[in-house]
Amino acid sequence: MHRVVMGYVVLAGVLFTGCSPQTGTPVGDGVDVVAVVEDLTQPVAMAFAPDGRLFVTEKIGRLRVITDGALVETPALTVSVNSIGERGLLGVAVHPDFSENGWFYLYYTTGDSLSGDLENRVARYTMDGNTALGPEETIVSLPGSPGPNHNGGNVHFGPDGKLYVTIGDLTIRDNAQDLDALTGRMHRYNDDGSIPEDNPFGADNPTYALGLRNSFDFAVDPVTGLIYATENSTTSHDEVNRIVAGENYGWPEVQGAGSDAAFVDPLIDITGFSVSPTGIDFAPNDFYGSQAESDLFYAEYLTGRVLRVDLGGTDRDEVVTETVFLEGVIGITDIAFDATGQLYVLSLTANTLYRVDRSQ
Repeated sequence: MHRVVMGYVVLAGVLFTGCSPQTGTPVGDGVDVVAVVEDLTQPVAMAFAPDGRLFVTEKIGRLRVITDGALVETPALTVSVNSIGERGLLGVAVHPDFSENGWFYLYYTTGDSLSGDLENRVARYTMDGNTALGPEETIVSLPGSPGPNHNGGNVHFGPDGKLYVTIGDLTIRDNAQDLDALTGRMHRYNDDGSIPEDNPFGADNPTYALGLRNSFDFAVDPVTGLIYATENSTTSHDEVNRIVAGENYGWPEVQGAGSDAAFVDPLIDITGFSVSPTGIDFAPNDFYGSQAESDLFYAEYLTGRVLRVDLGGTDRDEVVTETVFLEGVIGITDIAFDATGQLYVLSLTANTLYRVDRSQ
């Protein structure tokens, strides 16, 4: 497996609560970065519905709807969250049959910090117009972080119709290597929260892959159907991992590449100070050029950059080239391509949704 090892000199920090990300004016080669919605409140994740609407989670507990480039004034839903540190309303996913059933899923943290009664919950709702119908269906209950960091918190459906969920180690490092624990890993569920019989560790274990410190976001490769995920390290060795069922990615025993043959090396090992990689997605077509289709794009929270990666090898497990696609978007928490192939970028620091246009 080919790996790219890069060194950056930036401030180390923790998502949401640590050092401020680098600031600047959004720029890119051959693209223009346009602010679409500028009055969000701590936006974290987003998901496109089949009809083109964009659902955005706000860390404070609100789900917002953006349609035709405009923010719907009334939130679709407000949930009671514990938003201290990296807790809060984090992930959102729409069901593959959303057009028929209206189902969408949220990952959020709830409970009392003082009592320690904390829960990371995945709940299912039905969207009616731009309003979520209740009551919620809690389909997955996971531990909450006493830390209060490393909650992970992203949810996406795979091409197999299963719901994949990331949860960090909740700052309890050793749990990431404990198969009886539920943290420091990626889980796989049926759409009702039950555990698929073909899960790699059996029908009574939701674990899909383990040894992940705080895998922030992930996306499915349209070519291979495999999952690629960003991983936040300590002060060095942030990663992009190619997630394979049943594999162990090493945390807390190792970080970065080449340390131990018992663990899977990252596809990309980012050395130097932490850049806090966050959103990740694949270009669905050639909107940004004839060679862009199926390229991997991922964001760095602390540098304000989006990187573009050309993958090669029989199993797309090699990095051919890696270039800076754009920079200066402070505090990126998510990126996502719409159905036309246009990239949208979400900034928690700027409370803004950006669209990346081709330069005229």
